Amino acid sequence: MNSSLVLVAGFLFATAILAGILFIYLLARNIDSRSASFIAFLMGASSMWAALNGFEYLVPEFNQKLLMANLQYMAIAAIPVIWYSFGKSYNQEERTGTSDNPRLAIWIVPAITALLVWFDPSLGLVRDNLHLEQQGGFVMIAKEFGPWFWFHSLYSYVLIIAGTVFILRGAGARGWTGRMQQVTLLIGALLPTGANLVYILGLFPLKTVDPTPLAFSITGALLVVNLTSFRFLALVSVARAEAMENLQDALLVFDRHSMLAYANKAAKTALDIPSLALGDKIRKLGPVLTSLTDLVDGEERELVLAASAAFPGPRSYVARASAVVQGKRSVGLALLLHDITRRTQAENALKELNQRLEDRISERTKTLEETNTQLTRELEHRTRAERQLTYSALHDPLTALPNRSLLLSRIEQAIARYRRDPAQVFGLLYIDFDGFKDVNDIYGHDAGDTFLCEVAGRLRRCMRDVDTVARLGGDEFVVLLDGLRNPDEIANAVERVMEDLSVPLPIGKDAVVPSASIGILASRPGIGDAQEVLRNADIAMYCAKNQGKNRSIHFEDDMLAQFVERNRLTNDLRAAIRSNGISLAFQPIVHPNGRSAGWEVLARWKHPVLGHIGPDRFIRIAEESGLIVPLGTFVFLETLKTIVSLRDAGLIVPGALENAPFFAVNVSAIQLAQPDFAELVLSSIDRFSLPRSVLHLEITESAIITNREAAIAILDRLSADGISIKLDDFGTGYSSLGYLDRIPVDTVKVDRSFIIRMDSKDPDIHDSANLVKGIISLSHELGKTVIAEGVETPEQVEKLVDFGCDLIQGYYFGKPMDTEALTASLRTGPASGAGF
Repeated sequence: MNSSLVLVAGFLFATAILAGILFIYLLARNIDSRSASFIAFLMGASSMWAALNGFEYLVPEFNQKLLMANLQYMAIAAIPVIWYSFGKSYNQEERTGTSDNPRLAIWIVPAITALLVWFDPSLGLVRDNLHLEQQGGFVMIAKEFGPWFWFHSLYSYVLIIAGTVFILRGAGARGWTGRMQQVTLLIGALLPTGANLVYILGLFPLKTVDPTPLAFSITGALLVVNLTSFRFLALVSVARAEAMENLQDALLVFDRHSMLAYANKAAKTALDIPSLALGDKIRKLGPVLTSLTDLVDGEERELVLAASAAFPGPRSYVARASAVVQGKRSVGLALLLHDITRRTQAENALKELNQRLEDRISERTKTLEETNTQLTRELEHRTRAERQLTYSALHDPLTALPNRSLLLSRIEQAIARYRRDPAQVFGLLYIDFDGFKDVNDIYGHDAGDTFLCEVAGRLRRCMRDVDTVARLGGDEFVVLLDGLRNPDEIANAVERVMEDLSVPLPIGKDAVVPSASIGILASRPGIGDAQEVLRNADIAMYCAKNQGKNRSIHFEDDMLAQFVERNRLTNDLRAAIRSNGISLAFQPIVHPNGRSAGWEVLARWKHPVLGHIGPDRFIRIAEESGLIVPLGTFVFLETLKTIVSLRDAGLIVPGALENAPFFAVNVSAIQLAQPDFAELVLSSIDRFSLPRSVLHLEITESAIITNREAAIAILDRLSADGISIKLDDFGTGYSSLGYLDRIPVDTVKVDRSFIIRMDSKDPDIHDSANLVKGIISLSHELGKTVIAEGVETPEQVEKLVDFGCDLIQGYYFGKPMDTEALTASLRTGPASGAGF
């Protein structure tokens, strides 16, 4: 076997293999269209022809070669029909997207030809005069062509030409790609056709060798180029049916294998797709497009593409998927990307504007809500504050009882009802608790508050709901009895009050029985306003207190005059203290032999209108009005000034001798209760540079009993610092003898009431002398000096001397004298009066 034969046979088998591969490839692609199926069968027929032709060269026998030649005619007869069918179908798909099967009539001539060859050379219609002939090293069948061959050849060329025209028309609709397809198709069609034409016309050098199968190798190669580089048989025609090349929206077409079949200008610009990207898998075009492959027909999705050469910024698109359908089959997917960048920007701007507006509205709403909430809280707080203020303005903070303002308002209402209807009787009880100050002083102010709250509760409980129980301040309460049927009900109310208050009230570990002085006022014709009614009830209460306390008194008209006079004297006394209208008087205190020992300092008040007002009157007013403290301070300081004046005049020498003269100043319980009393006494004496022994303080038993522990503490300090303490009016108080040794007094003054009764002939009081004697004896045993007050007769002096009395004071030895008289008496000699 020569090398030429092997080469030709090998080339034919290679062509058969290539065509066979194309046949299998197209079938394996799940043929998209009829055109693709026809081209697959074309490659199959070409593979069959080339393979059988190769075997024809290789087999040595005539019959074997004839068999191979006859079998080749099955492919030779079918190829023109297949080409025509492919061209027509391809053109229809490119134009309309669908195609029809070719009519069976076109297969009649090829079928007859394939049948007639088996009767050669008997009939000789296709081939005649068949014999082996060697040319150029090849042994092949030589033949003459019969009439049917030429008819079949003409028929075949007509089909090939018609099919080629159809193909060129279909490919021409593809633009540049179509033109490249045209070139390859023309070459692929002309080479086999030309080779076959050269062969049948006897123009090929080797008459027995048909070059047509060899030419199909080039046709197959060109088909490969068309399939791979120019996307021959792709779905471009369908895409063009969906949109035009100049469509402003980006259009992408993918086949069922997600390979890019078409991209219009807008798509290439937007996505930077090069022309050669056609045929690439979608994954090569980026993750954004890859994410769209799961879209189904009619589905839309928004996407954002990064900046490209044509667009410097990101672009927003709406991708809409449309299935590419051929017949009833989906053969691909078209993606239409509508540019919504401006719309998105406008929407985003609108959203941003709307968000800002919502934020502002929300912020404003929040501010308004906060303001409203704050305003509501402020209004509620203000309302509560106003209610509380109103309540506080009308109620006592300690007992929660109505105060003076609310009481006066209700009294005015009661007066108005009474004036309209005299049967609407009302009454007023003005209550002041006796000794309440002692509760504060002894048990403390907390106990005092407890006392007030308890008695307030008792008063409320014993009154009717229509009655008003009010606290005016301190320990003063007022009960308005409203809507009474008759005045007798006032007395019943007073009885209930006195009865409820008589129950002991626990204070700490002790119990206190409240004692109250009550002023009563009943409605009557000609009654005044609320202030006047309240004042008159107060006056009645004051009278009850003056008449012994723990009692009730009805208001009488003459009480008002007494009240007015008392108020006038109080104001005048206050003015007198401020303007030095109070003068001092000095009553001598002498030894039994008449020698002067000292003086008791007494306050005197000469009223500019009423003249001299006795101490028993204005001292009481001072104690009740609280003026006793400034009055006592005035007397104390004026006494020191007088002592300094007498000392500077050389009339006395304070503290020079053991029996140096002294000045005794009276101190009230109110003064003694002042926390700075001791400091005032000591610092004042020191400021005047006087010895402390020159000043003696006279206190009453009641001053000590009022606040015993505190009073004893103050007296202890004063006594320790050199101040002599005298117990005044001894014998008139309570339990005097029982605690005489417990209080720091160095002198006891026997009350004048005992001295006066020593001269009485009344058998009921004849023991007064013995009582005075006993007091003097007991006092001496306790180490106390004794002064007898109110001595007016020599008999009294004689008895007192017999009893061992230390000092005597009274009119018998001298009346109180003013400062000038005292100065004169010191200049002339001892005080007048008998002496021993």
